Amino acid sequence: MSLVTKDCAQCGKPFVSHSCHARKYCSRACYWSMATQRCAFCGGVFQVHRAQIRKGGGKYCSRACYEESLNGRRMAVEALEAKARSLARHFRQRPPSPTVRAVLAVLDGLHIAYQVEVPIGRWVADILCPKQRVVVEVDGRWHNERRQRNHDRRRDEDLQRRGLAVVRIADCHNFHHACHRRRWEEQERKLECAFAGLT
Repeated sequence: MSLVTKDCAQCGKPFVSHSCHARKYCSRACYWSMATQRCAFCGGVFQVHRAQIRKGGGKYCSRACYEESLNGRRMAVEALEAKARSLARHFRQRPPSPTVRAVLAVLDGLHIAYQVEVPIGRWVADILCPKQRVVVEVDGRWHNERRQRNHDRRRDEDLQRRGLAVVRIADCHNFHHACHRRRWEEQERKLECAFAGLT
């Protein structure tokens, strides 16, 4: 093993180390040196070991601030879930779109039990099939916008973490036009394939 000279990441003083070692500090004192941080909750200034910062810690000046921060996040999540429940009640009062009615007819034909406008955490699912653990979302034209696509991606990832599969069906708007009927036939096949083997 050869020896190499490195500069200490803390004090800048050169030191000698084996080339195979990943040492960045000349001494234990430099490794455990203190840094000034601003608390992520109260904004107060405090001292913390640099090693703790490198490990992802050192964000709060005290356990009280850490616990208050957790409580704040819990309250924010609870507020979002309450909003989702309120939206679900509002959505259930509206008449379903033609595409939603067509999706429900397909599910009826497959003898799949479903619930409409169901709050799941901070989200409202268009259609939930609880036994199959599948969420069916009917996407209007605005879902093609980049910002909405990013929102849908985050939503799908969260639902998948909850153990739910997500099937997205494009809204066909008007079933009287031939092009919309052809589009619905494609979406119908997509829906039937998603539930194949789950019924």
